[in-house]
Amino acid sequence: MCSHACHSACGGIPGQGGTTSAPSAGGAPAACHQGELASLTQAWTAEYSGRGVRFNTVAPGPVYTRPDARDLFDALAETTAMKRAAELFLASPKAGYITGATIAVDGGRTAI
Repeated sequence: MCSHACHSACGGIPGQGGTTSAPSAGGAPAACHQGELASLTQAWTAEYSGRGVRFNTVAPGPVYTRPDARDLFDALAETTAMKRAAELFLASPKAGYITGATIAVDGGRTAI
């Protein structure tokens, strides 16, 4: 789920989950995976937080991850309520108190 470099730098192990505003036909496998990952995030937080390790699950929308593909992320961002893509945050030291959470980072997409 995480590279050794990320774990060493931020003390956190991110996962990628998802949220859905309503169930959809054929969506059971994805919903199962999302629920399992959310449960693992909480269980590992309870088990390993005392050792300084953080676990979070992100239910992503468009997130700027490649500078060379900014146009692609800008186009995807137009599908969100906020009309913009997200910047990387959870892997930074400023997010050091966030742990055991499933966070929708989708620009309001699940609300519309």
